[in-house]
Amino acid sequence: MTTEELLATLNAPLPASKEAEEGLISCLFFNPNWCDEAPPAEQFYHPSRRTIYSFILDQYSRGKPVDAASVTHLLRQNGELESIGGPAYVTDLACMPVIPSHFSYFSEILKRNFQFRTMIHACASGIHAIRRFNESEDVSAADILGGVQRAVNEAIVEDGSPDVEFRPLPDIINAVVDQMEERARNPGRIPGISTGFLKLDEYSGGLEDGTLTVIAAKPSEGKSAICRQMVENACLNGHLCDIFTVEMTDVQEVTRLLCSQAGVDAQNMKLGMLTRGEQMSLSAKMGKVAQWNLRVIDSANLTIEKICRAVIKRSRQRKPGQKYIVVVDYIQICSTAENTANREREVAHITKTAKQCAKATGACFLMPSQLNDMNEARESRAIEQDADNFWMIVEPESKEAPKKAWQKKEEKESNDDRDLFLKKTRNGQRRKRVPLKSNMRYFRFEPRGTEES
Repeated sequence: MTTEELLATLNAPLPASKEAEEGLISCLFFNPNWCDEAPPAEQFYHPSRRTIYSFILDQYSRGKPVDAASVTHLLRQNGELESIGGPAYVTDLACMPVIPSHFSYFSEILKRNFQFRTMIHACASGIHAIRRFNESEDVSAADILGGVQRAVNEAIVEDGSPDVEFRPLPDIINAVVDQMEERARNPGRIPGISTGFLKLDEYSGGLEDGTLTVIAAKPSEGKSAICRQMVENACLNGHLCDIFTVEMTDVQEVTRLLCSQAGVDAQNMKLGMLTRGEQMSLSAKMGKVAQWNLRVIDSANLTIEKICRAVIKRSRQRKPGQKYIVVVDYIQICSTAENTANREREVAHITKTAKQCAKATGACFLMPSQLNDMNEARESRAIEQDADNFWMIVEPESKEAPKKAWQKKEEKESNDDRDLFLKKTRNGQRRKRVPLKSNMRYFRFEPRGTEES
């Protein structure tokens, strides 16, 4: 094509898809939780649909209902209802048939068309600059071409999102000073939520906001029990807590929690042979536990993405001064909606997603993990790398002379002594050991003897 013919094509409509824009809006009416993954409103080409979409995202961000009636009411309040096509158009969008798998497809179409429009704008700006070129100005042809090339390269990665939000460095320094002054006024107080174990709090500073803590152990060594025990301690102090139980049912999870709190023998509970004292203790604790800010969610069919969406919504319910602990039990049986090449990458994606959610919401994530025969996190090295804290339930270090195999086996069957080995601690001491005694009759750990370092 000649240059004249190419220039004539610039009068053609810009790339856009009415069907993709309407389909994406319908998807959000069908499942508002998709707003967390929705593209920015700037990717919409048609002003009326962009307005409707923006109001939907705004409703969702404020925790308000997302339906045709609510959005119509909001548009009317803002005087924009008639300009977008009236209430009938909003209702039509909400009632469109939706295929959930098309959400990502529509999102990709919008992103691609937005990038194409951005590229066209960059090229058209270059043509405009060339036509206005004047040799008397302090601009060369190379400068113009370089500017066009930079604009096109930027368009390739542009998705219409607003600039990254950040705090000016002086504000961050002031926040650090405020934190130092607060700690000086309260010497010895740990910065995070108490784990319920004094020596562990001393070494780690407690469970801090926005962190991912992985507690790893061999099977049946109590990795889930110690996470649950930390949640119990947080609930007793009035904090917000969620347990997403992938391994067990919610009934099994709460049964273990009640055994721990009431001091009820798990075997007696299972066989229906509770003593009178256990019955009284259990009855007294049930009413108190029922008042906790705790949700136990059977998550067998929930992906890590759905769990994180639930955490984002729940985090908005925190009261001033209230912390939020989330347990996902456990890593190796979690699933993801992400299409990964192998299991190692799938597990890596799970821990990365949990870490990002913790940081975004300020929640403290606790995730039990299994260890392999080499005492490493099973299935992916990324588990330890992504975690802020990586603690392992291990057997105590022996200070005695080596024993024969039959002696070790006999001791192992009767010995409940364990150490919590702090292999990695983000803001605390590492490679420390917290001596504990495992008491799985009550699904608990207790401090053991003289605490070692």
